[in-house]
Amino acid sequence: MDASEHQIQKLEAQLNHAKTREERINIASSLGQIHASQENYVEAIKSYAQILSYASHSERAALLSNIAVLHRRNGNYKEALRAYNHALEILRNDLKEPTNKQNIGMKFQLFTTLQNMVTIHRRLREFDASFEVYNEMLVLLKGILKDIENNDISNLQIREVHSNACYALARLHNSIGSVYSCCGQTDEAFWHYLESASVFKMIYSAEIGKEQHGGGHHQTNDVRRGDMAEPLSNLGKIHLSRGELIEAMNAWTEALHIQQEVFGPDSPIVVNTLSNIAVVQQQMGHLNDALFSHKEILKLRSQILENGHPDIANTLNNIGNIRLCQSQFDGALELYSKALIIVKNAFDNQHPLVAGTLHNIACVYYRQGRYNDALSNFEKAFDILNAVHGENHVEVGEMHLYLGKIEQKLGRPDEAMKHYIRAMRIFETNNLGENHPSVKVTIHSIDAMNDDDNNDELSSQGTDTGRGNYYDGNDVSLGDSQSTDVSDLALLDRIVESVGAAVPQSSKPMPPSRPSARNSEQQQQQRTSNNSPKSSGSTQSKSAAAAPRRIRPHIRVNSLGSQSILSLISDGENDGEGLKNDRTVMVFIDKLKAQEATLGISHPDSAQTLVDVGDIFFERGSNNKSIKIYQEALLLQRGELGNDHVDVAGTVSKLADVYLKKGFYEQALESYREALDMYRKLGLDENHPNVKRMMQSIDETLDEEQRSF
Repeated sequence: MDASEHQIQKLEAQLNHAKTREERINIASSLGQIHASQENYVEAIKSYAQILSYASHSERAALLSNIAVLHRRNGNYKEALRAYNHALEILRNDLKEPTNKQNIGMKFQLFTTLQNMVTIHRRLREFDASFEVYNEMLVLLKGILKDIENNDISNLQIREVHSNACYALARLHNSIGSVYSCCGQTDEAFWHYLESASVFKMIYSAEIGKEQHGGGHHQTNDVRRGDMAEPLSNLGKIHLSRGELIEAMNAWTEALHIQQEVFGPDSPIVVNTLSNIAVVQQQMGHLNDALFSHKEILKLRSQILENGHPDIANTLNNIGNIRLCQSQFDGALELYSKALIIVKNAFDNQHPLVAGTLHNIACVYYRQGRYNDALSNFEKAFDILNAVHGENHVEVGEMHLYLGKIEQKLGRPDEAMKHYIRAMRIFETNNLGENHPSVKVTIHSIDAMNDDDNNDELSSQGTDTGRGNYYDGNDVSLGDSQSTDVSDLALLDRIVESVGAAVPQSSKPMPPSRPSARNSEQQQQQRTSNNSPKSSGSTQSKSAAAAPRRIRPHIRVNSLGSQSILSLISDGENDGEGLKNDRTVMVFIDKLKAQEATLGISHPDSAQTLVDVGDIFFERGSNNKSIKIYQEALLLQRGELGNDHVDVAGTVSKLADVYLKKGFYEQALESYREALDMYRKLGLDENHPNVKRMMQSIDETLDEEQRSF
């Protein structure tokens, strides 16, 4: 019997003999905490349920919220929502009491409970329910701000509450905007992102004022300042999708200044924004500036990322786009081919990034007049997108359009017409109006079918060659390649999922100019075709997940040796002389040297030793060093073991832990979901501890991301 089991038995005995209400609550609460720490959520829920029977009315809401969290971590979302609803019912009724109508603390408790609840609705892609909750949260926050205005705002405590409420409002608008973006409704998303950025700027101005008047600098201000960049970046995405290049450049430039100030010049977040700015330069026609920027980004990413990281492939794709625009076909093809090798090694063959790179290669062949080669690559990309997203997704409709154009070039008008008709049906299913670029191009292509002098209207639609992180499929020129520069892979999945999605609008938080509601039957069709959850790091359909496991050939990697690792973790100073007195680290470095001599640096055992070194630095809080070491170990493991191996999944999850600790929520979610996908591919069921831990980590990361205070 271990210490925790002994403690549980001791507490259970004490609970049976407890005489007072306070004793029973304290003991049962301790039991619940121990069970929860051991991930025994069923027993933890039982312990908290005991407290409910003798808890006071005011305590029941908090207890029910705790029970909801445990249900959610156990994967029982239905019960979690039921517990949250019970807690909300109590809080709403309490706030109706005359004495509580001005109770700001109670209103914040209601807000937090709603925030936790909406996380589940978003996870289940229940957008209609999400918007209902968001509406209540907006009304609640505006009420809190009004209550605060009726108090003495000069009071330091009241001023702090006001700042927290404003911060919550800014985060809330950004969250609502992201759900609208997932639904493909960029006008509504844009309005909420704009509101979010406006409130953040107000908060920042107030914080600067306090510091100038001797209030001092607080680390919390940096966190909030960093959050301010998020809606600005989202605004840049929408401006780019609208072709508003100057506005996109301004938004991303402002976001970049904030990120450099808060995260430092070498942060992956900063590099991502630099990449977005380079894409805008590219679309403005400033190809030399864009090429210089992408090359600099490639250097930065090569320094901070492993050799086979997908972000490097994204940058290669962007440089290839410029080469294609300059009609340097061989150079573009070489870059795309390198990118394809990376994304195939990083993921399996059924991933949107693989499809995007195949699309780019097909564009080169099309421009060269090699239509059969172009057709072959477009068909491969089509098969991937069809398997991942389903036959009615907008991206699949775009591929039908490409295939129709090539069949037309090959002199097969009947086959071309079949693809055009199928594309139109998909666009109609997704509620794309007649002014949508894809719809206009399809109609034009059908009208031009009998025109013998038909010029290459698709390749002349535009000159934008790279859509960067925010490619949304709107430009369908075969003269342009599809950029897959998505440093934040979770962002790509949101964008690819979002095109054309429809939800009922009756319950949504709306900007002042609200568009008309859509046909309910079309909405239902779209929810059916788009509501399946997708993992951020490795998006797959069931059919794709069930495909035979790919046997990965042995890959020789150019890995760092033990001396290089020593230099890496000592920041390159004196070849690691500063670490010679660190006995804990040196034990593992000596072990690595021995493995290097007997097994070779690429052996899985050497990789595991690297993971152990990464663990040491993670425990010490040296996050940047642990990231570098985990990435190096991951490169070794993937080269020797392939993607579908339990050791690889374990290292990916450790990397996610570091990202979470650093506050890089999207990268953490991407890595947790990638590890979860690996475990499931290896046949682990939903009750396996590794699977449950990944599910719990995803939930906790979502909590951290959503937390307003």
